[in-house]
Amino acid sequence: MWFRFPSGTKEVSVQLQNFFPEAKDEDGHDCFRAPDHFAPLILDLPGFGKGKPIGTNLEDLPKHDLKRDTAIAQLSGQVEGLKVENESLKAALETTKVALDEWKLKFFNLEAEHKNLQEDIKEEKKAPTK
Repeated sequence: MWFRFPSGTKEVSVQLQNFFPEAKDEDGHDCFRAPDHFAPLILDLPGFGKGKPIGTNLEDLPKHDLKRDTAIAQLSGQVEGLKVENESLKAALETTKVALDEWKLKFFNLEAEHKNLQEDIKEEKKAPTK
């Protein structure tokens, strides 16, 4: 589908896809092609409208592209799988952090106990023998 840029606009980004002027309409506005499913998003933007370019042999973008649609579906599935894996790894990391904190606390307690025992030994050595 063809769309018209508002005056002074030379680029638009819709769902991480950038579109640039490809032709001009009768009034001299820049026009661009974008997939039909972007129409509601583009037409909601201030100043954007449907375009009808002149002097170009460029066709509308194809309605359905099975390879593209399949690739998008496959990648979307992979992204969702990676999100689940990421959440699982975050949970495992938090569990590991808690365990590490517990081990640190045990270490510090044992280290303090060790120092106290060393002090006790020094005191015993200093004390007169009976």
